Amino acid sequence: MKKKFWMIGLTTVFMVAMTTVAYAETTVEFTNDNQLVYNTQEMGDAFKGMAPGDQKSQTLTIKNSNSHTTTFYMSAETLDYFERARAASGGLYDIQLTLQPPTGTATKLDELQEMNEDVTGWIAFDELEISYPLMHPEDNLYYLTHTFSRTENKAGSIFMDAGNTADMTDFHTIIYGHNMKNGSMFGLLKKYYDEEFYDENEFFTIYTGDKAYRYEIFSAHTVSETDEIYTIWYTPDENNVEYGAFVDQMKRTSWYDTGVDILNSDKVVTLSTCTASDDQRFVVHGKLVAMYVTE
Repeated sequence: MKKKFWMIGLTTVFMVAMTTVAYAETTVEFTNDNQLVYNTQEMGDAFKGMAPGDQKSQTLTIKNSNSHTTTFYMSAETLDYFERARAASGGLYDIQLTLQPPTGTATKLDELQEMNEDVTGWIAFDELEISYPLMHPEDNLYYLTHTFSRTENKAGSIFMDAGNTADMTDFHTIIYGHNMKNGSMFGLLKKYYDEEFYDENEFFTIYTGDKAYRYEIFSAHTVSETDEIYTIWYTPDENNVEYGAFVDQMKRTSWYDTGVDILNSDKVVTLSTCTASDDQRFVVHGKLVAMYVTE
């Protein structure tokens, strides 16, 4: 059983760009009787009575004390609200959202980038055991047979299409990985054949040096290796008409209805792996639902 709550999940810090520092913490606990219990510190209390020169921050800590898995995440609407609030202030204050990535991820990235400048990030699923360096190659052949340490290996690496921009700013980014029999690389993506598995595993995250990009899966299906789905979109067309049709096709060809809406303004990542058929590929599409600054 899984429950989802549209709320600020993860550690979040609000920064008001001034000088005197005050700190407050809010905790919320999801109990075994399906109740959300907050401590006495209200979310807005940390920002009351701010004098000129004040800087205040607040951290939200979430604990799951329930007997089943619970997913907390921040909706795109919440991020839009923060941006509108910042704009309405006329630039008098700034809001910074800080995501704490999995322990050691930032350190791993730093170390790996020293070893190989092609390392551009890290891709990880919440529950599925897919967690690997993400490569940005000069071509789409090298990392089919080489690890991130440039060692020759038939498992290869997880890598972004060479034509994509490494900083995740493209509207459609394609990421490849082998369907290994032992489940490594993208060998576990085949679990998304099953709608019930999808219902418990809807999200994945891509970490770069200073940002984390959160994606919600909205489609899973097979395609020809020459399908137009392998088209990179850097920016949408005028009025997003063609791009809108492109992402709508992704949703319509899904093997099951995920219930996730896709808009012609959504940025999409396609995860692609091979199948038992030489000319068929299995693809999983996720749309960007949140972007955080990481420490």
